[in-house]
Amino acid sequence: MTPIVLCVDDEPEVLEAYRVFLNAKYFMVTAGDGRAALSILEKLGPVAVIVSDLNMPGLSGVKLLATVRERYPDTVRILATGQTELAHAVQAVNDGHVFRFLTKPLTNATFTAAVAAAVDQYQLIVSDRRRTESALQASEERYRQLFEANPHSMWVSDAADRRFLAVNDTAVRQYGYTREQFLTRTVASVEALEGHAVPRGVGRVLRRHRMANGIVHDMEVADNPIEFAGRKAYLTLALDVTAQVLVEESLRLRDRAVGAATQGIVITDALHPDNPIIYVSPGFVRLTGYSSAEVVGRNCRFLQGPDTAPEALSQIRNAIRAVRPCTVEVLNYRKDRTPFWNELSFSPVHDDAGRLTNFVAVQSDATGRHALEQQLRQAQKLESIGQLAAGMAHEINTPIQYIGDNTAFLGEAFQSLAEQLSRGRDVPADGSDLKEMLEEVPLAIAQTLEGVRHVSRLVKAMREFAHPGTEEKVAVDLNAVLETVIAVARGEWKYHADLKTDFSLDLPPVRGLPGELNQVFINLVVNAAHAIGSTGRPEKGTITLSTRRDGDDVEARVTDTGCGIAREIRGRVFDPFFTTKPIGQGTGQGLALAHAVVVNRHGGTIGFESEIGRGTTFVVRLPAWKN
Repeated sequence: MTPIVLCVDDEPEVLEAYRVFLNAKYFMVTAGDGRAALSILEKLGPVAVIVSDLNMPGLSGVKLLATVRERYPDTVRILATGQTELAHAVQAVNDGHVFRFLTKPLTNATFTAAVAAAVDQYQLIVSDRRRTESALQASEERYRQLFEANPHSMWVSDAADRRFLAVNDTAVRQYGYTREQFLTRTVASVEALEGHAVPRGVGRVLRRHRMANGIVHDMEVADNPIEFAGRKAYLTLALDVTAQVLVEESLRLRDRAVGAATQGIVITDALHPDNPIIYVSPGFVRLTGYSSAEVVGRNCRFLQGPDTAPEALSQIRNAIRAVRPCTVEVLNYRKDRTPFWNELSFSPVHDDAGRLTNFVAVQSDATGRHALEQQLRQAQKLESIGQLAAGMAHEINTPIQYIGDNTAFLGEAFQSLAEQLSRGRDVPADGSDLKEMLEEVPLAIAQTLEGVRHVSRLVKAMREFAHPGTEEKVAVDLNAVLETVIAVARGEWKYHADLKTDFSLDLPPVRGLPGELNQVFINLVVNAAHAIGSTGRPEKGTITLSTRRDGDDVEARVTDTGCGIAREIRGRVFDPFFTTKPIGQGTGQGLALAHAVVVNRHGGTIGFESEIGRGTTFVVRLPAWKN
């Protein structure tokens, strides 16, 4: 298309010269003044180049070109002027009103070169504008596609009244309103709590929006100012974060609950060789006196102290190595080094792939309960003494009786001998009296000494059994413990059973509390005697006590030929207060206490094997004392 050049001058001969110069190279249009030129432009639209004289009647060239620049910015403007008007022309160029100026009189070469350069400039401007428009169209198309195909709700709203101007398909589906319904509404009309906004990062807020069906969703909203259809507007992206908010609220509730819990909660990093602490709850801080900053990054060993039982630590280490849950009672120390009994329960934590990542532990202060249990153990021990008292009295009374009889005999014999000697009477020739005395006195003395030893053993056993003991564990000989139990409980078993022993002679000691272990085996032997007595058989049964070493453990067995334990109650045998004895004959604490002492206090195990009608064997396993 031939470029159009508009020449404006109030001198016709100048316009004719321009026509000659251009020589039909361009489509030339002329105007005699500025107003005529504007009229032509209104009809033709923008032209490639306009050449205007500076001084013209009505509208000057500078004002004409300024108007053209405003209305038709792509048109390239040239100003022609005389030497006397040069300053005005320079100012017009500097102000950006014209592309260049020409000084009259003009030559053909000067004029045609200037017009050619202006036409080239125009074509460059048009080409750039077309590229810009093409890019803008492509950008708008991409925007449209992003807007319409976005998986999240988007809309455009008026910046002034926030009325919806456009919505994408996702918003229509998610909110349940038709597009037409949206365009009659404002953004405020979908807000369940108008004006309620919770910041969620830069440029994003949390709002509660009500869907068409009345259900309220939590939406994360981001508004961005844009120009839309010639007006100021907001482009909004709305993400449904209802599920995320519920999770966040659940986590906050969990954090509040953990913070309020009296128990201490500890999380460690199982991926690190030393299993260091990565989190402790406020309850842990209150329990131990250590702050979070003081313990994070450290292993829990700092809670140990001089009286922390190795058996409990061994249980913990074994459970960690085996990656299994563990519950143990261990003596720990606070920051001020005061001891407390820590009831520790921990479990492994795995990721979605089943890999071990952490251990989580719950710690409770069991010091008060521990003291009560100690009192309960002592009370039950005294109760056992009371129950065994009648049998013990009989066991002591029998040797005391023949000690008394023999002592009386010795007294009488001595008195008789003294009387004979004081009267100067000779011993009969046959020596019958002396012979009888020499035979009877040593026997009486032997019986008396045996009675004394028997009573001494009983008193010693009772003293060992009744002694409250200490919390310090010592080396304990299980064979000696069982010998004490045999003596103390003799009155309970001797009428129902014969008692046999099979003790290992090279049995290593265990590290334990003698008084508590005495109570465990008293309970087991008495239960065995009662189990045999409950069969109603006329003949005696048998109780067998045996010990042996099994690897790193010491094993003790108490076997009876009683009635056995019914299958339906075997799972409840160690439950507190569970008993099959008649009311008044059993408290249900014996086996529960035995389990607590063996498992929790000594890091051992206790179990049983039973067969109905044939009897039961209780098996106690305790770690051998390696020292």
